[in-house]
Amino acid sequence: MWRQMRPEDMDGIMAVSDIAFPDYPEARHYFEERQRLSPDTCFVNSDDGGFVKAYLVSYPWKWRNIPALNTPLGELPQKPECIYIHDLALHPDLRGSGATRQVVTMLKEAALSRRLPRIALMAVNGSVPFWEKHGFVVQDDETLVSQTAKYGADARYMSLDIS
Repeated sequence: MWRQMRPEDMDGIMAVSDIAFPDYPEARHYFEERQRLSPDTCFVNSDDGGFVKAYLVSYPWKWRNIPALNTPLGELPQKPECIYIHDLALHPDLRGSGATRQVVTMLKEAALSRRLPRIALMAVNGSVPFWEKHGFVVQDDETLVSQTAKYGADARYMSLDIS
């Protein structure tokens, strides 16, 4: 059950983040800031008891511009060019359930309603094949090398055209 993220979900989000991204920790207040800036593009998947099993943090952003981790955004761009997926994390119990397909569909709808032609993300931890299954394509060019290097040798900037 995906729904829009709420401030009271933060404890669960942080627990899932700690499991999914131990090498890329981010402070709680940065998650809170992103949810506050773009509540209609931040989602959680929770069970009937409210236990957070997955989350997706995204926001309108500039194409081929990778926001820094664990850093405030401050504000969103006046003229965004894509929806940027900052984080998608699934609790191990939810992996293989089709949850990603569901939330990517929701995100496509959000992008289309904003008239944004694509969704972008930084694939880390060997996740390029995972994102390719969802239609994302690696965007390899020299302008991205310096931005992707800080995420590790296998990190790739990827996008999904939806227009």
